[in-house]
Amino acid sequence: MKIEFCVSGVSSSEEDCRRLGIIVGHAAEQMGVAFESIDEVIVATPDQFGDVVARFDPSRKYTNSRGLVAAGKTIPHRKTNTPVTNSILLQYSVVRQIFDAPLQYGRDFFTWPAEPQRNFYVLQHELGHCLDHSRRDDVEDDGTYRTEDGQRAVRHGLSSFCAYHHSMLLGELTACAHAAHAYTDGVRALDCEMNNQFMRAQIADLMRRTIETPQALGDIRAEGIGLFWFVLFQQAKFTGAKVGNPDLPSKPAAELWEIGAAMPEITEILASAEAAMEAAWSGYPVFESSLRETLSSCFADMAAVCGYRFQDTTGRDGIWWDRPLQLNMLGRLEALARPTPP
Repeated sequence: MKIEFCVSGVSSSEEDCRRLGIIVGHAAEQMGVAFESIDEVIVATPDQFGDVVARFDPSRKYTNSRGLVAAGKTIPHRKTNTPVTNSILLQYSVVRQIFDAPLQYGRDFFTWPAEPQRNFYVLQHELGHCLDHSRRDDVEDDGTYRTEDGQRAVRHGLSSFCAYHHSMLLGELTACAHAAHAYTDGVRALDCEMNNQFMRAQIADLMRRTIETPQALGDIRAEGIGLFWFVLFQQAKFTGAKVGNPDLPSKPAAELWEIGAAMPEITEILASAEAAMEAAWSGYPVFESSLRETLSSCFADMAAVCGYRFQDTTGRDGIWWDRPLQLNMLGRLEALARPTPP
């Protein structure tokens, strides 16, 4: 396993590489990840992270928008008749806290504050992806195709968008289930805060677009699809942690999501989605196609409750929005945010 630091403005040393190699090797052994399945671990500062991703994906795709930035990324390498191997990419801030937390807070992970716990969980999560890659093949019908230069692109059509988002959701569900032993109530609280902040920004942006730029239907449609699949995507993470760690206190969607607390209809939809994912987990590493159909229905139902509907006719991509329902959603969220009078 190769360890590499690509950092700017901070120092790194051979000793850092040695320490990280020991930590990753120990964590992989505990999780049952084959040591030889990890080709390399590359640590980068934010200014270098995109360049590192580009080594493996010229499109430089990783989460980096509206306050959400990928803390880690795992890239599988699949070759015919050869076991899958992986490259793990980590933000420098994650590794720094992995180094520092035991010195500051002691060796008992469960006594650490939530933030350093989350950074250590990031490593466990990426190893969870490695374990999943060794057990589950890529989904062939994932709504994408290969361009002339070999890059993956999403096919047009609502069903293809749903297939694409669903394939990513399965990866997160499984990685979170495998890493759930390191997912604490404190880490979940931080994730809820991050998710709710992102949702507030996304909802405001989408509603602004529907007023100011209604002619940009393609962009509005893509943003709307992404918004409601994001909720399912993050709910899959919560569900993965739940099935992988029975000791984690269970919480309904109304306690995890502001939009769930404001709109009981959303809570009911997410409860249905969670039940479907829990049932499907019993068949892992195989997931029946019915799960995608169920989650796609949950996506459509959630969007409809909030005032959005998407075209499902081949060759006619479209989006409709219902202004009263939009305003109702916004009003409920704003009422939830207002302090209760004494």
